[in-house]
Amino acid sequence: MSLHKAINIKSGFTFLELMVAIAIAAIVVALAFRFMQDTSRGIRMQEKRIGNTEKMIIARKQIESAMNRIDAVINVSNNEIDYKELSSDSIHQMIFRGDSLAMDNILISNGIRKVNFEFDTTKRKRVLYWECEMVNGGWAGGAVGR
Repeated sequence: MSLHKAINIKSGFTFLELMVAIAIAAIVVALAFRFMQDTSRGIRMQEKRIGNTEKMIIARKQIESAMNRIDAVINVSNNEIDYKELSSDSIHQMIFRGDSLAMDNILISNGIRKVNFEFDTTKRKRVLYWECEMVNGGWAGGAVGR
């Protein structure tokens, strides 16, 4: 027997071993890709939620600022107020149209689905309650009393 035949050296991988390694690598890559997709989707949803909350806070501050200038309420309906401001005797109007709230045709806030105003004079103080449903489904509201 020759020395060459007795050693029987085997080098490299067989085709089957190579195919199994490639299949395992493909599964790992697919799982990693799915994880990255889910993570980026979650980040986008969180950013959208934060953005909607910020819009709601800004809308509330804008509406409160406008409401705090009201001195006397002349007329109130579900989506409109006629009033006098603290600094003037002229009559102003705050009205909800489409998806926006405007005061004397100047935009106060948009992204609003519904606005409701209610004026209560049964207590010693006159109180104007307001609430609005934002397009994103959140609610903002408050009260102004004099």
